[in-house]
Amino acid sequence: MDAIALLKQLVADSHWWYQGTVEGLTEEQANFVPPGTTHPISALIAHTLLSEDNIVNRRLRGGETIWDRDGWSARTGLPNLSGADEA
Repeated sequence: MDAIALLKQLVADSHWWYQGTVEGLTEEQANFVPPGTTHPISALIAHTLLSEDNIVNRRLRGGETIWDRDGWSARTGLPNLSGADEA
């Protein structure tokens, strides 16, 4: 197995695991803000999606993120903060 095939398999496996983890969550559960400094599950989901999009499409492919290309900031009201702390 070459490196590209391995990366594709790892991404597919992580999708399978992650989808199984959040399957069946209601919108109320996903957006519940626990006490303390923890974020809601929906924020963690957004972080995971944006990170993958940034790594695969911007870093590895050298192109635009799907988030930016398809206007997801306007559609969701969430900014793309991937790489925001980079100089």
